[in-house]
Amino acid sequence: MNDVNSVSTTRTSGRVTSIAVIALALILSSHKTYALATAFAGSALVSDVSDNISKDLKSVISQLGNSASVTSFRVRSDLIVVADNIRVMGEALAGKTFDGLSQQQKTFFENARALATDAKSGINLTADRVEGVLAGMSETMSRIPGIEGRPFVTKYAPSFVLVGKERYPVSVTGTLVGTGSPTLSFSNTPCAIKTKTERSLEFDCPATSFSPKDPWSSGQLTVVEKKSWWKFWGAPETYTYNISIRSIPDAMGEYVLLTKGVQTVNMTKPRTAGHGHRNEHCQGATAITYSFTPERSCVIDVQSIALARGSISDASQVDNPGSITSSGFAVSAAARNHGSCGPRIPFTSQRVPVDARGSFNFGVSWNDICPVREDVEAQIASGTLQWSQEKDFQLPAHANAFVLTITQADGKKRVVNGTTSTDWFDVTFDAVSKVVLFKPKALEAAMR
Repeated sequence: MNDVNSVSTTRTSGRVTSIAVIALALILSSHKTYALATAFAGSALVSDVSDNISKDLKSVISQLGNSASVTSFRVRSDLIVVADNIRVMGEALAGKTFDGLSQQQKTFFENARALATDAKSGINLTADRVEGVLAGMSETMSRIPGIEGRPFVTKYAPSFVLVGKERYPVSVTGTLVGTGSPTLSFSNTPCAIKTKTERSLEFDCPATSFSPKDPWSSGQLTVVEKKSWWKFWGAPETYTYNISIRSIPDAMGEYVLLTKGVQTVNMTKPRTAGHGHRNEHCQGATAITYSFTPERSCVIDVQSIALARGSISDASQVDNPGSITSSGFAVSAAARNHGSCGPRIPFTSQRVPVDARGSFNFGVSWNDICPVREDVEAQIASGTLQWSQEKDFQLPAHANAFVLTITQADGKKRVVNGTTSTDWFDVTFDAVSKVVLFKPKALEAAMR
């Protein structure tokens, strides 16, 4: 939204405010306005000067609506107040020429002229100097005949809020602002007045006053005229000011956290083995137990053991695997001949081979589980980071490094792999506890 009915400037501890330079450089930038403000011809109508200044202020305020710094937010809110009050001055001094102004009023316009001229020439202006001109405007307005009892707003705060709170304080300062029953509302939602004096108001506004969907929340402040004794027959006049406050979403950005390290992982290694035996003729039973063990540093996956019997002669056998542990297992088998041997061959120790030779064969398979150390990179977390909340990440024990990638709300991408300080946040890494701590900076510092 473009709110252009009020304006003033902001104090930045004496620092040079480049935003103010840009904003005020645009004031009186049109040919007609610059001529009026530079020469201030005695015949120039004050209303014409006021109209042109107000027109240029609207352009400045509109441009600042796209800005993203705390300084620009404050400058914009101050300019809105100034624009409203310059309009009031133009109406109050309608018909007067510059020659008809008091010396104090002339000084105000001359100071404004000098401020705008310097800004247009590229001279850096301090916030203190701008505040001085605003103070002169306030004093000038209080002495305009016929509007002595009219309330004037000279400043409001905050110029921005962090969306997500339940209540928001809004303060207004000025002259005679606490007369009668002043009100403030955002989107037709009223704020509760907490305290009031002739020079200040304190409101308490609900969460619905500000939305992250609308970057600028526009409120309407209504102040009441201080009624003079001779106006007893009528209702006091009311006056409105626009209160425009920047709504900043709590979401600071999105993040992805990767860890790097050396980790021991289990590798599955398939194993197979096969055995067999065949007796000689006339040989007695042969019993054999075969043992199977994993490779060095490995263990056997006992659930993976499988036996495949091959050909087994009559009377021979292959037993199921037994003595099973992760360290090994065994398979027992026996080969037995079938039938009987014939008579001895005369004059020899040999027999006539008439029996069937016993035999067996089988295969066995299993998996060895072997530990292997390898470099590991894994994403362990992702999500949204908030201005209002710190966040810590516990890295896994094997991790010896991390990469935290943050995409800020302004589109800027930050890649952090250790203790780091940026304009928006700080990150610290404790290598002993393996904890990464993300800490957002205050908005005033982050978005200045």
